[in-house]
Parts: sequence; C-alpha cells; structure tokens
Amino acid sequence: IEASFTKIDIKDYYLSGEVRRTVPTIYVNTGECNGIEEMWYENGNKMSETPIRKGSTDGIYKQWHEDGKLHLTANFKSGVPDGEAIAYYPTGEVMRKVRFTNGKETEGECFNLTGEAEKCAGAALKTASFGSGISDLMQYLQRNLKYPALARRKGLQGIVYIGFLIDIDGSVKDPHIVRSVDDDLDTAALDVVRQMPKWESNIVLGQPNRLTFLLPVRFLLQWR
Repeated sequence: IEASFTKIDIKDYYLSGEVRRTVPTIYVNTGECNGIEEMWYENGNKMSETPIRKGSTDGIYKQWHEDGKLHLTANFKSGVPDGEAIAYYPTGEVMRKVRFTNGKETEGECFNLTGEAEKCAGAALKTASFGSGISDLMQYLQRNLKYPALARRKGLQGIVYIGFLIDIDGSVKDPHIVRSVDDDLDTAALDVVRQMPKWESNIVLGQPNRLTFLLPVRFLLQWR
C-alpha cells in the first residue's frame, strides 16, 4: 500500500507472495477512484476485472473460473447493470443470458449443458448484504468492536481498512489488513471481522458468487 494524506494506492498480496488485488488510486478527500480493479487467484490466473469510474463500476465487468476459463461478463453503468450479461459453465457453454435496463432485468434465458433452453432458477442479480444492509453492519461494529486499552491510553485513533472475501455461502473468509494504523488497532479490527456472522450471498446471473469487500473500521476517541 502506498498512501499519503490525499490518496491511497492499494496492491494486496497472498501470504505466498502472489498478487491478490490491485485497486486504482483512491482520493481520500473525494472518495473518487478511476481505472481497473483487478483480482487474481493464488495460482496466478486472473479472477476478475472491474472497471471503475468516479468510484462506481462502469463498463464491462469480467470474471474467470480458477482454471482461467471465462465465468461471466456484465455491462455496468454508474454502479448498476445496464445491457447484456452472460454467465458460462466451467466447460465454456453459455449458462444464462440476461439483459438489464438501469439495474432491472428486462429479458433473460437459461440453458443446460447441451444448449437447450430451460427455466431460470433464482434472481438474476442480488448484491451480498449484511443482514438488512449497511445499518445492520454499522450496528454490528458498534456493538462488537473493542477499542484496545493501550491504544486508547496512547491517544491512537484512525481508520483500519480490512479486506475480505464473502464466500458463496455468505461466510467471511481471509480477512486481512489493507491499510494499517497501529498493531493493536489492526488486531481489534481483524477480530471483529473474523467474528462476523454470515452475509446474504452475492448472486450473479442466478449463481452464488464470491465477492471481495473492503471495510473501513473506524477508531475514534471521544474527547471531553
């Protein structure tokens, strides 16, 4: 991670040293981020490409299976799907085609492995969520985050950024520090993420899908 008071550049690694994720420059004051966010499997194959414009997904999102075969493509506009999205079986055949207009599904069809049309099962798109949404996530952090006594006595505060994977069953996997503040604050932030209950799974073209998440955990001293 390269950071200053005005911007953050993120390049994240597996314990093996292989690159896990790169994120375009984030400007702290505005939150603006433009470019391509890329993720890789630990075997070196690319996992996904997310085009970002003004902090939102904008353009053609792509995701691959771990063996390198294309999993899905979807066109986004200002953070919502808009246009055609296609999901593929691991063997390469088309699984599902959906057309979105401003985030709403307008057309859709599904296929079996032999290419025959079949009834689509489940919603085409559903973003992973913690309980009923961001308010539940904030309440969880407020109730469970423990401010380390030593850090409090030292007057330490700041924002620890934790990256993690929301697996296909909604469980939190591989929480890790993306931006550090202090060892004690980092540990407390990791602990509260590790203890999280399962999220509602991320659904992409009807299939449970892994999702990476970057969570800012704030430690703020209240001065009297």
